Amino acid sequence: MPVLARRASVPVLVAALIALLAACTPLNSQESYLLGSTNTLRTDNGLKPLYEYGPLTTKARAWAATLAAQGQLAHEDLHALGVSWSEAAENVGRSSTIDDVARLLAASPAHRANMLNPDYVLTGVGTARAKDGSVYAVQLFLRS
Repeated sequence: MPVLARRASVPVLVAALIALLAACTPLNSQESYLLGSTNTLRTDNGLKPLYEYGPLTTKARAWAATLAAQGQLAHEDLHALGVSWSEAAENVGRSSTIDDVARLLAASPAHRANMLNPDYVLTGVGTARAKDGSVYAVQLFLRS
């Protein structure tokens, strides 16, 4: 390979690496807590843990931010997720702390059913804090 061709490919590789790393945004501490508590609930009930899926996390974060800005809970149109799926669900919650949100979701029969559905293997988790200090959380569940 000529020297010029090798030099030209280095910026392309660097750009690809930056794009890859940007797509792997780590979960914040609240998101990690909610995912961890959900997976503990699942494993305590004999289920496999959920795997965090970046595109779902991006959607969950955006929806949590919207809910926090509006100061209300609402469900998103799951047909607008932008990923293909055969089954999907969403949990939304709000409280003063993330551990409260996790506890309330696990105590609600409908939300708990989503968390313990063995068909779901992928998840996205997003959190946002409202002006009043409330934590808004969104969990998306997916079976592809």
